[in-house]
Amino acid sequence: MKKGTPGPDNIPADLLRAGNTALYSVLAKHFNHYLENGMIPDQWNKSKTILLFKKGQREDIANYRPISLLSVVYKTFTKILLNRMERILDDYQPVEQNRFVDYKKAFDSVETNAVLNALTHAGIPSMYIHLLEQCFSNKSTAIQLFDRKLEIPIERGVRQGDTISPKLFTAALQHAMSELDWEDKGYLIDGKKISNLRFADDIVLVANKTAEMETMINELNVAGLKIGLEVNMSKTQLMVNQ
Repeated sequence: MKKGTPGPDNIPADLLRAGNTALYSVLAKHFNHYLENGMIPDQWNKSKTILLFKKGQREDIANYRPISLLSVVYKTFTKILLNRMERILDDYQPVEQNRFVDYKKAFDSVETNAVLNALTHAGIPSMYIHLLEQCFSNKSTAIQLFDRKLEIPIERGVRQGDTISPKLFTAALQHAMSELDWEDKGYLIDGKKISNLRFADDIVLVANKTAEMETMINELNVAGLKIGLEVNMSKTQLMVNQ
């Protein structure tokens, strides 16, 4: 667990670190109960959101990254889920992981059903998918604006600040990209065609010709739109080797 601002329950990570065997036994008992019964506390669906400035004009809201301040206890639980699912999700990704592609608000935009369908396609046990479906259901976040507190429902996206979110996002993206017919596209390296390299929501497309690259970027955007993602063309760059 990382140090940082606590979530809505105001329990800091340091408090759990300072706990003894009795505390850990209680947490383990509750976590096992959630796993066995397929239910999580309703409070875990709530979060606080802060906006972190990235770069550019401070007056442009697009230059801020929303960070969900989640319950540390919740994040400990999803870390356990991640540990159990990570091997399956890693095997689901292609070995190979030029155009540099950026998605608009990627983590915030991906459709919930796209994530759940991808997990099913990857072979994740249904008990874990059911738990994650609850994590996605009835989500809301609170944003403090001066003296006003706004409660906002969240209908899509994976949670920024949750350790399991990058894996969930890449699973959804891999499921979408697996439908692309790119076997003959890309660049030949060690006898194998490499068409793309990926890390979370950052993608590099590799092509032999500019025309092929244009086709790939268009096909990628169409595939992304099906799961709620849109290529951010203003941040997408082309590099040509002449």
